[in-house]
Amino acid sequence: MSAPITSICCIGAGYVGGPTMAVIADRCPATQVTVVDLNAERIAAWNDADLSQLPVYEPGLDAVVGRARGRKLHFSTAVEEAIAAADMVFISVNTPTKTKGLGAGQASDLKWVEASARTVAKAAQGHTIVVEKSTLPVRTAAVTRRSWPRPRAAKPSRCSPTPSSWPRAAPSPIWRRPIGC
Repeated sequence: MSAPITSICCIGAGYVGGPTMAVIADRCPATQVTVVDLNAERIAAWNDADLSQLPVYEPGLDAVVGRARGRKLHFSTAVEEAIAAADMVFISVNTPTKTKGLGAGQASDLKWVEASARTVAKAAQGHTIVVEKSTLPVRTAAVTRRSWPRPRAAKPSRCSPTPSSWPRAAPSPIWRRPIGC
């Protein structure tokens, strides 16, 4: 059996990443979770002492964040440092509808997913599991893998798509590896 995952980084502190990581940090006692985002105002809101100022509303989220933040749950703009320290990286970034080009008005714009994948490839240390946790079209994992520069042999990794509706969907095989819960 592989070593448990003790450090998770989530790129994206929005409606998917923030609440998901708060629950993981709250429920997994041996796991440190860092949520990163380039939006400093959003990170400041997650770090605000007044839990009513969280940038996302979900019933009970304030209590979950209050229990875990500063202990096992951290919010930061230091993206590359958090990736380098992580055993597992979630990509939970915005995937708006494309406004131009092939699929405009219908297809998802994956530019932030691709940019995040390139950042993970650059900053990851050792074997890193990458999980796509966003509203994504089928085969996005292949796009993510293509975003990683060659050669990848020096930094072995796996990429697993996980739908935003994760609790209702069949779990990805990646979850067979213990997360420290």
